[in-house]
Amino acid sequence: MSFFGMGFGEITLILIIALIFLGPNKIVDFSRTLGKWVRAIKRAGNNFTTAVTREIENTGIETPSPKTEEKPKPQQITVTHKGTEGRP
Repeated sequence: MSFFGMGFGEITLILIIALIFLGPNKIVDFSRTLGKWVRAIKRAGNNFTTAVTREIENTGIETPSPKTEEKPKPQQITVTHKGTEGRP
């Protein structure tokens, strides 16, 4: 599982270091503040995406649809083996 591009071991190491430096009381406040910041950033990103999408729809600009390219058909390869009658 990946969270912000980090694995479980990396997140655990960061939490242990934070616990050492901040202490058990301040780490709760820090986590709460960090959660608020992450939610605010996500909300701002979603609002931006919504605003851009709305403006594109209002201006009538056609967004290109993804092209469906035909995948080349796999070639069939036939392998033949020579007999081994003359070998020791």
